[in-house]
Amino acid sequence: MTQFQADKKGKYSAKDLDAISEVVSELNLIGFKIKSRGNVVTKSGKPYPIYIRDADDIVHFHPWMIVSRKRFKRCDPTQNSKYKTWPYFLMLDGWMSSSVQSDRPQCPECFIEIPPTDICGRCELDLSDAE
Repeated sequence: MTQFQADKKGKYSAKDLDAISEVVSELNLIGFKIKSRGNVVTKSGKPYPIYIRDADDIVHFHPWMIVSRKRFKRCDPTQNSKYKTWPYFLMLDGWMSSSVQSDRPQCPECFIEIPPTDICGRCELDLSDAE
């Protein structure tokens, strides 16, 4: 979690960290890893981190949402995730940006910085389609 927040140049709110902890405990998740987009790098040349996933690939913790293969108590019963394989969804409060200079990735097509929406403003490449 610490590495992900550092690489993304931001952090989860306290409320979001509580939600993440609850999901981890409830679903007995273990062995976490940061999923990066291999062909997209940050300005510092490191692979751009997209989300954290557990060893069994049941849950993905994105900066603004949690998506899961399995239902969990806090998931939003009124809407599903846009990812078919991970239909259970919880929108998080938000991602707090740090004061560190942006390390947003550059679009591999246009070579411009991709905004926080993870969608290139020029060619509409969507980094969230990495799943």
